[in-house]
Amino acid sequence: MRLSALLLLVAACSSSESDAGEGTDDGDDRDATTQADGSVSSEDASDNADASSPDASDASDASDAEDAGDAEDAGDAEDAGDAGDAGECTNGATLECYGGPGGTVGIGLCKAGTRTCKNGVWEACTGEVRPAPETCDGFDNDCDGVIDNGVKNACGGCNVLGSAPGAVCENCGTVACNGTEAIVCVPPPVLPGTACTALNGCNGSNVCGANNTVSCVATEQRNACNVCGPAVEGLNVACTAANGCGGTTACSPNGLSTVCVAAEQRNACGVCGAAVEGLNVACTAANGCGGTTACSPDGLSAICVASEQRNACGVCGAAVEGLNVACTAANGCGGTTACSANGLGTVCVAAEQRNACGVCGAAVEGLNLPCMAANGCAGTTTCSPDGLSAICVALEQRNECGVCGAPVEGLNASCPAANGCAGTTTCSPDGLSAICVAAEERNACGVCGGPAIVGAVDDACTAADGCEGALACNALGTALECNAPAKNACGVCGGPAVTGVGNACTNAEGCGGQLACNTDGTGTECKSTLTKNECGVCGGPPVTGLGTACTTASSAPGTMACGADGTAVCTAHKVVISEFCGGTTASNTDEFVELYNPMPFDISIAGWVLQYKSATSTTSYSATYTLPAGAKIQSKGYYLIGGATYSGAVATDTRYPAAFDASASTTGGGHIRIGLPGLSTNITDAKTVDKLGYGTANSPEGSAAPSHPASGGSLERKAVATSTSATMAVGGADALRGNGYDTDDNSKDFVTRAARQPQNSSSPTESP
Repeated sequence: MRLSALLLLVAACSSSESDAGEGTDDGDDRDATTQADGSVSSEDASDNADASSPDASDASDASDAEDAGDAEDAGDAEDAGDAGDAGECTNGATLECYGGPGGTVGIGLCKAGTRTCKNGVWEACTGEVRPAPETCDGFDNDCDGVIDNGVKNACGGCNVLGSAPGAVCENCGTVACNGTEAIVCVPPPVLPGTACTALNGCNGSNVCGANNTVSCVATEQRNACNVCGPAVEGLNVACTAANGCGGTTACSPNGLSTVCVAAEQRNACGVCGAAVEGLNVACTAANGCGGTTACSPDGLSAICVASEQRNACGVCGAAVEGLNVACTAANGCGGTTACSANGLGTVCVAAEQRNACGVCGAAVEGLNLPCMAANGCAGTTTCSPDGLSAICVALEQRNECGVCGAPVEGLNASCPAANGCAGTTTCSPDGLSAICVAAEERNACGVCGGPAIVGAVDDACTAADGCEGALACNALGTALECNAPAKNACGVCGGPAVTGVGNACTNAEGCGGQLACNTDGTGTECKSTLTKNECGVCGGPPVTGLGTACTTASSAPGTMACGADGTAVCTAHKVVISEFCGGTTASNTDEFVELYNPMPFDISIAGWVLQYKSATSTTSYSATYTLPAGAKIQSKGYYLIGGATYSGAVATDTRYPAAFDASASTTGGGHIRIGLPGLSTNITDAKTVDKLGYGTANSPEGSAAPSHPASGGSLERKAVATSTSATMAVGGADALRGNGYDTDDNSKDFVTRAARQPQNSSSPTESP
């Protein structure tokens, strides 16, 4: 609009100049004209020198002091030329005008005005508002872009405050803003005059002191017993205690008075003094007999008092009578009574003993000694008939061989001799038995009466098959032959039997081959020309680059790994949501998302995106969290992402902010997904790596997983197809087999857990 008006003005002026000729007085047109950028043109600068004054907005002051009249006063002498300048503009045309400083128009209250062409002359600028001194009225008066700049009080209002906020007021209070237009005296946290506990631990009173601070001044002191209260006197003075023994005064239990504390106690003998121990204990008295300890006459020690005396036998105990009386001893011989062995009675002591022949009398010696009997054979001495002497009795008679000894039977009978050949019995050299004497001898092969053997048994020899052996007797024992071990299937002489040579087999690497003799020929081993390559394929080509980073055909990040054909292929990073707890219906302090890496290599998940969507949303995911730099999950390992207020026993690897809150989803359903960097919030996105939809979720993988347990539980991915809630629980068959089962059907992949069990990057790795 401003450009159109300017063009019209230029056209009008051109027409006027062509009509008016060179006599037109352009120098008297002093009205201010606003340029396209809102500034004042250089032609009008002289009339706008005072535009910044408070009266700059008054269009009637646009002329000099001599021209104090309104701009409408075209009859003034100096403006006479303007009044006759009827060809300057087109009547009725308007032009925007502004006389304030550049850059202030349209800021705060400042605005441009309008000039109107009347009688071919531009009238003064009307309706403009120029900068004015700032006043506290809620407007930007000076047009600097800041309302009430520099004129508000310390509380942000317009009223004059009695004191500055932070100043001291009565009773150690502090001046503070009461809204924006008033102040209030805020009392200190502790009011003067209130009760308190002083530094000495006794009662005190809070007092307003220097520096406008409240301190506690003690109103009582600690006494000699270190108790807050009245003074206690007369301590450590000698006294008689309640037990009648000497003592010293000390503080009472409550520390407000004195009591007499005994310095000693009455001992077991009832005497004030040291304790007497060991009373009524068994002891040995001065006479050497048993006694019992009792108090000494002065009651300060224990002495032993005998409980019995020594008898006639010198033994402590009852009296013994009837000693030295004739009697019959236990051996049946005469004797005299004497003290028993224990000294407490009498026994009969024999005056003589029975001799070796059992007769009371003199001893008989030389019994049971070897001797020569009357038959010339050996004998033994024994008791005579009266038992008072020893005689020699023969122990044996002379036998059939004429030798003193046992009878010899079976003489002159046929028998096998010691060499195994036939013989006849006869007396042995000592005449005490019969022996068999051979009638013929064995040859070198052990045959009785056999021919003589040429050569020596066990001499070395070589058999027809080349095996070495030793000479041995033939079956008849009539000659020698070479006895050598035979060769086994591996050609080893005397080697163990070997079977299966040439049969098909599988070697230790799992590659096929044939059984062949081992190095020492004692068995077989599987020999194969095939070996497994780096991917475990027998005879497969060498594989390189395993474990290095790559990009899949779908532009997803991956790692080179073994493919089904045993070659290296770029395998996309597969990470699954292994356990999810959306918190309880009352709290989200245990909310977490657990990830599991089922791949055979570590995966960087830095910059990956975790998202949450409600069960029913059809537009986008509502919450997003980006995993931090350095985030990594090892092969068969875990990574734990906790909520902002997570307080579980297992530490999180990272936490999403409070704005990411899935706890409300426990009452119905929801969606949790993890994706590559750059994952959008769209319902469908190719960067999605894994997704869990549960309960009433409207876009799960396949069908939705079960509803989230109401309280205390979680949803956990299976380890294998047959996993159940019971086998995945602590101690279950699948508890330590990971969480890698993934059919892309949430209803088949997840089970509910009554007790959540989060794992983090420090937890042990788990494999199926």
